[in-house]
Amino acid sequence: MSKIDEYDKTLLEILCKKACKFYKPDQEEKEEDFRCGAYLVIKKMLKQGEISKQELQEIYQNIPKKETNKK
Repeated sequence: MSKIDEYDKTLLEILCKKACKFYKPDQEEKEEDFRCGAYLVIKKMLKQGEISKQELQEIYQNIPKKETNKK
């Protein structure tokens, strides 16, 4: 199992669980490496202070939401 640090927790809560269509519930507990390339890039930026937790939340809030087709 992967070791989950504070940066992983932040990304999982703000982005993966809410916005990633590939995320499966509790994936981080079941898989050795659940992280995609984008995840790794964003995590590095977060660790280096190039992006803040607040900025991630703002980015997520501004992602256009897909409308569902109602029939």
